[in-house]
Amino acid sequence: MAESLKEGATIAFAHCDNVSFPAPSGLCCNMMPFVMGDKATLPEEYHVYWKIIQKCVLTLVERASARERVGYLTIHESIVQEGFSQRRPGLHTEGFTRAPCDRGEVQDLPYWHAWGFGHAMRPGKYHGGIFLASNVDDSCHVYNAVVPEELVGKGGDVEHLRDVLNEHFPNPPKPRTRQPNDIDRYGDHAGCARHHAHMEADLQSDWRPTRGPISLQAGELFWMTDRTPHQSMPVKVGQPRQFFRLVTGGIDTWYAAHSTSNPLGVRAQAAVVEFDKFTGKPVRVELTGGDIAAGGGTAMSSCNSGPVEERDPGNEPLHNDSLTNVNLNGPFSTTELSDALEGGPGA
Repeated sequence: MAESLKEGATIAFAHCDNVSFPAPSGLCCNMMPFVMGDKATLPEEYHVYWKIIQKCVLTLVERASARERVGYLTIHESIVQEGFSQRRPGLHTEGFTRAPCDRGEVQDLPYWHAWGFGHAMRPGKYHGGIFLASNVDDSCHVYNAVVPEELVGKGGDVEHLRDVLNEHFPNPPKPRTRQPNDIDRYGDHAGCARHHAHMEADLQSDWRPTRGPISLQAGELFWMTDRTPHQSMPVKVGQPRQFFRLVTGGIDTWYAAHSTSNPLGVRAQAAVVEFDKFTGKPVRVELTGGDIAAGGGTAMSSCNSGPVEERDPGNEPLHNDSLTNVNLNGPFSTTELSDALEGGPGA
């Protein structure tokens, strides 16, 4: 695997480790800035997520400097109705053509023993990137692909690339490779994750790149680049869901209309803008903690009153023309993505 990384193989995500979620209390914030190594800069109600945050920060190559750096936290705890997704539907990335995050790169992949031990032997090392997890099985799918910047639509939309991705990842979504859930045969190793998340095997030694998207399971903490295609999936049964995301800094633009200001006064280390990131239309937003977005404002966004892609689907279906009508910043050819995927994903 080390040799394949040197050869530039695609590694768009990694399963860092498993995490346990705190008891839900209706918390909700989106891209809230805080200092990743200073718990005092995080509002007290979010301290219950500090262990997960630190598990992420400890995997960053620039760990010392990362502790002094502003990161951006998203927590979403809500009831999700049957047939709806809690978060943004449709294929998308977290990076935008006009305001990209740090892309994120893997330095060392996490080490999951081929026998399966229920946790990562080593969590891996990463340059920047994004961490995410939820407490509901099969509620998020990720693809082992890095979309070229010129193919990313407004707001990170890549739904127009679904056919190309399906061509290169033709197999149906499924969880990452695990030991069979046979306690009699595998004992404590039964059902445990093994090897790399972007690889699969029928036997212990028959490892090959997965040919379909990975369906994240409850408690799996994944790292990914800002141009990794993924999507929030409708739940089959109405249920509570908790979602965690940490963007490890390096953003160019902080969208006040879509984000939560920090009441403790920590500011986004980026240009603060007051327009809708999908439509480009001006939006007036008043921030908390004494911070006012340029031009003043009238209301702060939240998970239920904020941008459409972040709203609780229990209140309204997630529909937005800007997510389905592709409006790119320039011409593109899906051949470019196809070329980027040639040779097999993660080969």
